[in-house]
Amino acid sequence: MRADRGFTLLETLVALAIGGLVLTAAYAAVVRAAAARDGAVQRAAGVRAARQALLEVTQALETAATRSFSADASELRLALDDPAPRRERWTLEGTRLVERSAPDFAAASAGEGGARIVLDGVEAFTVRCFDGGGWITSWRAATPPRAVELTLRTADGEVLRTRVVLPLGGGG
Repeated sequence: MRADRGFTLLETLVALAIGGLVLTAAYAAVVRAAAARDGAVQRAAGVRAARQALLEVTQALETAATRSFSADASELRLALDDPAPRRERWTLEGTRLVERSAPDFAAASAGEGGARIVLDGVEAFTVRCFDGGGWITSWRAATPPRAVELTLRTADGEVLRTRVVLPLGGGG
């Protein structure tokens, strides 16, 4: 009979192989978790930027003058008085939500001022107006609508929607 003095070479190699498989699986899980975390952080940053863009347009709507309000399915135009009288227009240009501003008293031939990119990576920007009876995609009337619905769809598939009740809106 032989006395046991330790592990055989075969037992050691099997133990090392099993340990290597376990470490490989653990490493792969950590890498996948880190990639998932990075993706979630990027999606959250995109949603945060889209919410900020909607908030900017919403604040402008809430403080807009009752004159010079118009909207199409993918464009919003209104007049603002504070801090200086001006016309604002939000529209989708390519994959960018763009805000253009012009002084309210500028000649029509002067055009609009420079563009400011509010949000990049936008698939759709839609505007609907509530006239008291239903939601419509175009607005051209002497008074603003009762409410406006804004929808943003980002390139990564997120859809954000908000509705703004206009205190001075009278509908059609």
